[in-house]
Amino acid sequence: MEDETILYHYTEAAGLLGLVKGTLWLLHVNPMKDEREFKDGLRVIADEGEKVKDRHAPKPSGELTQLDWASAAISLSIVERSLDSLHDGGFQRNSRRAVYVASFSRQRDDENQWKAYCPAGGGFAVGFSGPVLASLGMHEPMRFVECVYEEELTRKRVRDLLEGCLQEATGAFANLLAFREWSNDQLNRLVDPLLEEAAKFKHPAFRDESECRLVAIASTAVSGTFGSYAKPRIELPLPKGAIQEIWIGPTPDPEQVRSGLEQYLHSKGLLASGSREVKIHMSQVPYRSS
Repeated sequence: MEDETILYHYTEAAGLLGLVKGTLWLLHVNPMKDEREFKDGLRVIADEGEKVKDRHAPKPSGELTQLDWASAAISLSIVERSLDSLHDGGFQRNSRRAVYVASFSRQRDDENQWKAYCPAGGGFAVGFSGPVLASLGMHEPMRFVECVYEEELTRKRVRDLLEGCLQEATGAFANLLAFREWSNDQLNRLVDPLLEEAAKFKHPAFRDESECRLVAIASTAVSGTFGSYAKPRIELPLPKGAIQEIWIGPTPDPEQVRSGLEQYLHSKGLLASGSREVKIHMSQVPYRSS
C-alpha cells in the first residue's frame, strides 16, 4: 500500500471520540449494517461446499479399496462439519469462534456513505494512514483485507480452500494416528479462512465504496452496547500517527462543529500550535434536513 494512502471510517460523534482517544473497535458482525453481506458470504460458502461434497462423495465400486472409501468418507466428514458450523451463522452460537470487523473506505466525503453510516447532521469521516492499518492486520488475530465485490472470485477461493482440505485429509489418512491429530485441529484451520472469505464479500451494488476491512476471527471479546443491543467487540489500541485527517460531514452549523472539534483535538495533543498534526476538512456535500 502506498505511503500516502488514506482510508476513511464514517462514524458518529461518539465513535470519533473513541478513535481520538486511541481505541479502534472491531464489532461483532451481528449488530453491523453489513451483517446481510456477511450472511450472503456464508450462503456462497454453503453452496460451493455442497458442490464440492457432491463431486467427491465416495461411490463404492470395484476400483476403490475399503481404505480408499473410508479415507474419502472421513475426509468429507471434516468438510461437512466445517460447513455445518458456518450454516445460518451457527458458528456464532455453537463455537467459540466469532468474526469482528472495522470498515474503511477509499472514498472521502462520499454522500452515500454520509447517509448510510452517519446520523443526519452529525457525521465524521476519520482518515487513517493506510500503511498503519495494513500493519495492524499483520498481527494475529487481525487481517487487513480488501472487500471482494465479484461473487465468482469468492466462489473460486472457497472451492480452492475446500479442495485443498480434501487433498490434505486424504494424505493424512495414510497414518491413522497422524490423521486423528490432524482432524482435531482441522475444523478451525478450515473454518477461519472460510469466515474470512465471508467477511470480505460485499454486494456489487456497493462497489463504489471501495471498502477495506480489519477482520479478527477470535474467541475473546469485551461487551458494550449498540443501541438497545449487546455489542461484543474487540478493542484495538491505535498507534501514534494512525489518524491523518478528519472530515466533518454535512451539518447545519459547520463552524460551530469545527471549533468544538479543534478544541477537543488540541486538548488531546493532536493539534500543535501553529500547525495541525491532524488536518480538518469540511464536507462539500450540502446539508439537507430531510
